[in-house]
Amino acid sequence: MRVIVVGGRGHLGARAVAALRRLPGGDSREIIVAGRRGPLRIDLAEPSTFDALAAGDLVIDVADSTGVAPDALARYCLDHGITFLEASSDAVVVDRLTESLRGASGEGAVILGAGIFTGLSNLLASRAVRDVANAEAPAASATNAAPVTELVLGISTSPFSAAGGSTVRLMGALLGVPARSWAFGRRVLSAPIGPGQKLPFPCGKRPSLRAALAEPDMLHESLGVPDISVFLALRPGLLCAVFLALPNFLVRSAFFAFVTRFSFTVLRRVLLARTITRVEMVALARGADGVTKKRTLVAEDGMRAGGVAIAAIAAVLVTKTLHGLGLRMIDQVVDLDEVMEKIRLLGAPGEIVLGE
Repeated sequence: MRVIVVGGRGHLGARAVAALRRLPGGDSREIIVAGRRGPLRIDLAEPSTFDALAAGDLVIDVADSTGVAPDALARYCLDHGITFLEASSDAVVVDRLTESLRGASGEGAVILGAGIFTGLSNLLASRAVRDVANAEAPAASATNAAPVTELVLGISTSPFSAAGGSTVRLMGALLGVPARSWAFGRRVLSAPIGPGQKLPFPCGKRPSLRAALAEPDMLHESLGVPDISVFLALRPGLLCAVFLALPNFLVRSAFFAFVTRFSFTVLRRVLLARTITRVEMVALARGADGVTKKRTLVAEDGMRAGGVAIAAIAAVLVTKTLHGLGLRMIDQVVDLDEVMEKIRLLGAPGEIVLGE
């Protein structure tokens, strides 16, 4: 079994590769790092390099999808019988891949969502929806979301911690992208930054923002819940008030995006290069008869946990028959329990903790 990690030398990619190499069964699994400078040369901007992927069974993309589009790579894998796992959290990238590959045929499979968010965030939300479905209709299947009318997902993190260049670029790029949500089965676009709900995270209730996150559209694609909202709770909480106080025209401006990228490049890649951040999530699903289910997740070191999550998701995917599956969201092919079992096999059960 050959797993190729595109971008495996990057800030998140290196953590994913390290976790993959800790998985049991390493003697029968080859982990290959690919990128523009090798050791296996794959350049997302040069499709002529993609033929080097022919020997791979699973390709994981953790490269800078905001800077260089992964679309051609995803299409190559779909056409050539390779399973492709995209780890991007860029809502624009995820939207474009979904629209271009929905219903597309091919011998491979394209799976969207890996890492913490997207990835574990989708799986946590899907679990809350399934909890409601099972409570209202115990015989319902795991993917039957019909009884669920509303889904709210909150993600709490701090921008004041170490991050790679792709994360910093994503932060700047999304300031000019409309936030997404779903209401009454229809997609709603709003200002890039808007007021959110006060949500019950494991650490307590926190204010949040509505932002341009990828999960609302992904979860509607996979679950079909009519009302979906995803909020970002920044730490310290004062940041939420600061962003909401900024004029919308300023937030959308190229100047503000540049200042954000520059300042966070200095902070996250230099001054705070050794600082870790705690990530918390809460998923709330509500059924037609008022039944509400809550699921939570805590990762003490968000970036390290992201690498662990990618490795665990990949370990589940290689056990499944996915040939010819086409495009799928991660929660359509992988269950949260399966991923948590692989995390335990990685010897990291305390790094990612679930709760209710």
